[in-house]
Amino acid sequence: MRAAGPRARMALALLLLAEASAAASSSAPPLFNVSLDAAPELRWLPVLQHFDRDFLRASMAHIIGDTVPKWVLALIRKAVWELELFLPQPFTDEIRGQCDALNFTLADCILLNLAYESTAFCTSIVAQDSKGNIYHGRNLDYSFGNFLRKLTVDVQFIKNGQIAFTGTTFIGYVGLWTGQSPHKFTVSGDERGWTRKMLVKDISLSKGLSSLSSCISSSFSQMSPMSETNSQPWYPNHSMTVPEVLRRMTVNMCKQNYLTDSYDKGSWWENMIAALFQRHSPVSWLIRTTLSESENFEAAVYELAKTPLMADVYYIVGGTFPQEGVVITRNRDGPADIWPLDPLNGAWFRVETNYDHWKPVPKRDDRRTPAIKALNATGQANLSLETLFQVLSVFPVYNNYTVYTTVMSAASPDKYMTRIRNPS
Repeated sequence: MRAAGPRARMALALLLLAEASAAASSSAPPLFNVSLDAAPELRWLPVLQHFDRDFLRASMAHIIGDTVPKWVLALIRKAVWELELFLPQPFTDEIRGQCDALNFTLADCILLNLAYESTAFCTSIVAQDSKGNIYHGRNLDYSFGNFLRKLTVDVQFIKNGQIAFTGTTFIGYVGLWTGQSPHKFTVSGDERGWTRKMLVKDISLSKGLSSLSSCISSSFSQMSPMSETNSQPWYPNHSMTVPEVLRRMTVNMCKQNYLTDSYDKGSWWENMIAALFQRHSPVSWLIRTTLSESENFEAAVYELAKTPLMADVYYIVGGTFPQEGVVITRNRDGPADIWPLDPLNGAWFRVETNYDHWKPVPKRDDRRTPAIKALNATGQANLSLETLFQVLSVFPVYNNYTVYTTVMSAASPDKYMTRIRNPS
């Protein structure tokens, strides 16, 4: 390998300056143990004791109120007992235990967890250094940063007295978007299709919800004595069961072509319907299940690639041996693309934001190109967890929405590091 030239050395020096600035404005989240040997309802209670209950309730209420339309909240509150039957354990019982402790309704807490499934716009990198070591880093960008930065925690999940896996999450949220199984593999998830959703939010959210409400009104007009010309807000026919109401809503929305690519495939209400009636896994719950159950990199990739999901996503996985790194582009029913490291042919890193890697990125949200330039400036020989953190600190990879940055290497699990970004 040729020695780095003056331009490369200058670029690396600038990265080091960026790191110094970023480190000065970053802090580590609190670290907690969660015992998997405890009953699911009790696992998170020791963690909750370290947080102000009023703040937790206010944060959850704000996020739900800003994310979930009132008609959905009312329906799910009515349907919560049926909803439980369709969601996997132990996650539902863990949610129940936290909600009981916070005096929050189970319906609201389930909706909060489902809403998080469709709002993770991020950057993930898996890379191999010149000695064959695998490194994995990610920025997680979210709205509600003022709340979430105060709710971010690193968690060591303990089984039989040993660390089974480690992850970074938010209080009240039982899934993981970032995690590590020691000496086995690392994994992160990035939402697929971020720009499309932000356009819906910025331009036509109210129009979209109005269309959905009209669609549902039409559905109920056909099922109840309500007239087709009735413009009043719809209400369920109380002779119908909640699953029947939701199923008929879904059928009617499909007939009306509402569930199309013109709206984000990860929309939370569509995710909810998929979870209910197809028994697909929430994206972040599958990460946690994989961390808990998969014995190695290959098994993790297989599980993450094949399991039916609630929403499209990118799974980024790193192992412990050379060439063990991959980006899995997921449709709900299976893999759309598998993009492995290929260091023997010069592809020693993979960068994934929120767009299919084989397509151009939107100019207004190009985090991919700056990340690639920063990695090339760093060089494979200089790659480490520290320099990977520097790459993730380059604008706009690191931006105003970045809640936390995590760098990790499954071969060195003790070096798992998360830093909260943009602290107030």
